[in-house]
Amino acid sequence: MSLASLTPAAAKARPVPPPGPQTGPTTDPPVLTGTQAQSLRTDLTRCVRLPRARFTSPAALATDTAVLQQCLLRWVPLPRTCRAAEAKSPSATAGWDALLEAAVRPPHTPATTESVTLLSSALRDLLRAITRATAPGPSIAELTEHLTTGIRSGRYLAGTVLSRHHLSRSLRCSHERIEAALADLTARHILERHGTRLFVPVTADAPAVRARYIADRLRAQMATGIYPPGTHLPTIAALSRAFVCGPAPVRAAQQLLAADGLLRLPGGRSRPHVPDTAPALPPPPRSEPPPGGPRSTDDNLLLLGAVRRQWLHHSSVAATDITEQWHRLRRLATTVPQQHTDRDSLLLADLATAPLPDPAWLRPWHLAILATALRNARKTAPGLPPADTTAATEQTRQ
Repeated sequence: MSLASLTPAAAKARPVPPPGPQTGPTTDPPVLTGTQAQSLRTDLTRCVRLPRARFTSPAALATDTAVLQQCLLRWVPLPRTCRAAEAKSPSATAGWDALLEAAVRPPHTPATTESVTLLSSALRDLLRAITRATAPGPSIAELTEHLTTGIRSGRYLAGTVLSRHHLSRSLRCSHERIEAALADLTARHILERHGTRLFVPVTADAPAVRARYIADRLRAQMATGIYPPGTHLPTIAALSRAFVCGPAPVRAAQQLLAADGLLRLPGGRSRPHVPDTAPALPPPPRSEPPPGGPRSTDDNLLLLGAVRRQWLHHSSVAATDITEQWHRLRRLATTVPQQHTDRDSLLLADLATAPLPDPAWLRPWHLAILATALRNARKTAPGLPPADTTAATEQTRQ
């Protein structure tokens, strides 16, 4: 039944019950029948159009107010049921309380254009919320449990940004349910908010872990002869580009190497160098890349930019995808000719045979570093085109 078929006398027959906290057991989310869904869409359309009409007389305003009140009377039990169904979600219950408080209020006497507009707007928001809440898909409690399990199991690595759009598309639910689930996880300190983005929090020792990773890679490069005793390391800026990070982790890694006697840090603008008295290092652990793989394809060239972007944007990547990307990058590294006099080629060989680091949240970073070394080595390798990901992208789009 639409709003137009209601009369002011019928609308004033029963008062609208005031909102209040709902107590009792949690119920299942309501499901609308076809007739109810059609009636909801009709009433919602009426609420959208009503504020745009020209109100010319007090009688017309009173009629519109009565029609809106009767519509509210018919639909107000449903949001209470939705609120009870989402009782485990503080953000969802707070949202329903705000919507009910805005919509269920004593009518303004006499009715004015402003009062009709406010009531229509509040009712419109309430009906839209009912439409989203009764849509098929997982509930907020199920989404919260799914995301919590994914974080604890390592499906969402530390430092990953949880994209609302990606989660809504992959889990097949509305953005509003995702927002409510993420808000609940943030309130429980399972997620951290930085501006508008939500992160899976990293441990307090994350800066130290990054510094140790860079120090281990530099130590392995010293052991393999890339930086023999008496040679200088690249500048802080060059190492930051190679390790796809800022200067702070590089400086911290150099401090660790200096404490072990493997590096000398002169003052001023002089670059750090490996002293002649540096102790001998054992060979680092190796993981030989899998054989085979095409020499050059658009997919592999696009992978170089993709793994860098997924680290820089903190994208969510499954553990199986990380392993697959690692194997593809290492197979592509075997196609680059080894030049024992070229440092880029030696750095690529070191990274291509290095095992995946622990903890797991370092692995996307390791792939970004490997992709950077692969791109740099292809620039100087004879007979190979540079890894121009932009050109490959345009060719793929065509």
